[in-house]
Formats: sequence, structure tokens, C-alpha cells
Amino acid sequence: MDYSTSATAEQNYYLPTILVIEDDEDNRLLLKYALDMFNYKSLIAADAKRGFFLAQTYQPDIILLDIVLAKISGLKLASLLKSCQEIKHIRIIALTALAKRKEIRRIFNSGCDSYLCKPYLLDDLKLAIETQLNIARSSDKAQMFYRSNKNLKPVRINIE
Repeated sequence: MDYSTSATAEQNYYLPTILVIEDDEDNRLLLKYALDMFNYKSLIAADAKRGFFLAQTYQPDIILLDIVLAKISGLKLASLLKSCQEIKHIRIIALTALAKRKEIRRIFNSGCDSYLCKPYLLDDLKLAIETQLNIARSSDKAQMFYRSNKNLKPVRINIE
């Protein structure tokens, strides 16, 4: 995969912002370097409280959320993020070493949109982010279409 970082200043203005909520310093550093290499803007939080604050303040495009956090679990934080009206639209990718079916179900039930099992490849991280960005963009386009076409009327179709 091409990880080039040759964006112009104008392109940097439109770079997606990724919030990393990770309590392990080595993992935070790795993710920061990877996001820089992928040419994304990044916000970094070492705990759930700071992560929630950054999500509310900056409304990033994607949140990379460690599931095993100190004090407040990533699952609890995902539920809190999705219950907050102004930020519930933000796509969340869970980062976890928990890979059993029951645990994955809990990840999705908490509000996460996707997950990556640790350890993961950088190509998989980039693909997960791009996939969630594309889903978010598609959703935004659909909402704009329906808002601008409020006068659409249903059409009855007879199928014989």
C-alpha cells in the first residue's frame, strides 16, 4: 500500500481527523506515526475522559478506541459517545485483543462500527479507516439529498 505523505497545505485543510483513545503509550505512539504516514490529522488521548472531551470539542471523522482502558472501559466509552446527540454520528473502530465471538458482539452492541484485533497490520488499519470514512461520506450525502428534497412524494407502482 502507498503511504505517501505529499499533501499540499490546501489538501491538509481537508484531511480527515482521527481521534485515538489508547492508554498504552507505545500503542499511542505507533498509531500517531501510522496516521501521520497515512496523511491523516490526529488527536491523541491517553484516557476515556480526555477522549470524550476531544470527541466533543473537535468532532473527529473517526475514533480509534482501545477497548481495555483504565477506569472507564472502551465499551462503556463507546456507549457514552453514541448516546451524546452531537457526536453519535462519529464512526468508532474498536482496537482490541478480545477476539471471541461473545466479545465481538459486545463491541458492536456498545456502538462500535468496526473492530481490529491486536496485533494488526498497518494495511488493515488503513483499510478499516478508509472503509469507515467512505461509509460516513455516503451517509452524509444521503442526508443532504433527503434534506434538499423534502418535497419528494412517494410513487405508487403496480406490479402485476
